[in-house]
Amino acid sequence: MNDRGFILIILGVFLLIAIAVPVIMLVFPPANIVFRLILIFTIFMTVRSYIGNGVVSIIVSAVLIYFLVFKWVYLFAPMYILYILLGMQFLSVIIWGTFRLAGGH
Repeated sequence: MNDRGFILIILGVFLLIAIAVPVIMLVFPPANIVFRLILIFTIFMTVRSYIGNGVVSIIVSAVLIYFLVFKWVYLFAPMYILYILLGMQFLSVIIWGTFRLAGGH
């Protein structure tokens, strides 16, 4: 298989992962709540580790949480999942598996 076709297949797999996250959040309301809580804690701890403890940290966290968790969660959630998978090197497993299933050696 040529490389261009393989890249399109990999992008398709990433797109399926990105579409699956909001679908799961819409179909299973408990998953939606749990995922939002995880995002809230992650955003707060990340901002607190960069800025420190204080009022500025709480204000920046509140603004980010409002926009990323309450307004744009269905856009931010797939990006966060792909970021986590990239950080755990799991995307390389997906790429390798897709390559093997597509007939690569």
